Amino acid sequence: MTEANINKSEKKNFRIRLRLHYTWVFVFLFIIGIVTTQYPESYSFPRRILLGIAASLVFLLLIIIRQLALNYIAGHRNIIFRRVTLYIYGGVPGIMREFTSPVLEFLLGATGLMVNLLITVILYSVYIVLVVIGNTLFGNIIAWMTSVFFLFTVFHFIPAYPLDTGRILRALIWRITHNYDRATVIASWIGQGFGIFCVVVGIVLLILNQKWFSGLSLFLSGWALSLATVHIKRNIVLKRSLKELTVLDVMSRQYPFAGHQMSIGKIIREYSLMSGQHYFMVVAEDRLLGSINLKNLQSVPRRLRERTRVEKVMVPSRHILVAYPGQSAADACEQMVEMEIDEMPVIEDGKVIGVVFKEKLSRLATIRTTLRM
Repeated sequence: MTEANINKSEKKNFRIRLRLHYTWVFVFLFIIGIVTTQYPESYSFPRRILLGIAASLVFLLLIIIRQLALNYIAGHRNIIFRRVTLYIYGGVPGIMREFTSPVLEFLLGATGLMVNLLITVILYSVYIVLVVIGNTLFGNIIAWMTSVFFLFTVFHFIPAYPLDTGRILRALIWRITHNYDRATVIASWIGQGFGIFCVVVGIVLLILNQKWFSGLSLFLSGWALSLATVHIKRNIVLKRSLKELTVLDVMSRQYPFAGHQMSIGKIIREYSLMSGQHYFMVVAEDRLLGSINLKNLQSVPRRLRERTRVEKVMVPSRHILVAYPGQSAADACEQMVEMEIDEMPVIEDGKVIGVVFKEKLSRLATIRTTLRM
């Protein structure tokens, strides 16, 4: 495990950030369009649109419930999910490799498959209940949702990363090669290939057979899968290009800092508005007290800025992820990506000696990758 201020209590209380990928806009439109056509014209068009919106929200809720279940199980295995990006087929978590292993990855993939089956069974049971009580309005939505989630479950049995069986495949490759990055790249290439295949088949079904549901379902799923794998491989390439460097090599020794007694108004007036600086470390005798960024500055009303001290709005040092001089630059970059932070103080013997900027690391990685090609 790399040196970082992540302790056991933080593992237990870590808040997971769920983020919707922009492809969900097209998923919502697709579900609304499909559900709207499932009801007879005796239902008014606005009513059918509302039912479509309800169906899309229910589908999103099921995906979120599925992911939260996986997060809960992962937490009990001490696997930290930094953030989870939700696609149409489920979530792609940001997991730092220090907190996982081939066995745990295998178990997570198998658990995902079982959760999919469980949700499908629950949906079918709800459908049976609605049929018995004669509620056809919502019964039709649940019946359609059951069919969709059954297909969703079957989809995850395909060994294409980051689908559940693809995660199992990556775990097996990782176990054989003893190389996390290589296993991820191989599994991602398989995932991207399958995604492109789905896109092509979906287009063929749309153009030649006018099978809108099957064609659009495959197209959206394949498109989202391809986008996810491209992002995963890009992160692997970025980390590989920085592998030979340490934080000491890439850090900036000149860093913006502020005294804890300075007013927010002075920082904005003399620094942010004059030089564009929006991140400051709060330091006293070279020791990190906290940090302050643009969001913190904006949180203070204009009329209170001159009277508000930095220490009142800064992020305390105990909540700041820090780097160390001997730490791998690739590890620091991975932590910043997973935590979605742009800067990280560098600490040596309890004192601040510099700062690492994610933008600089990304630019350096791009240059190193380009020149080596």
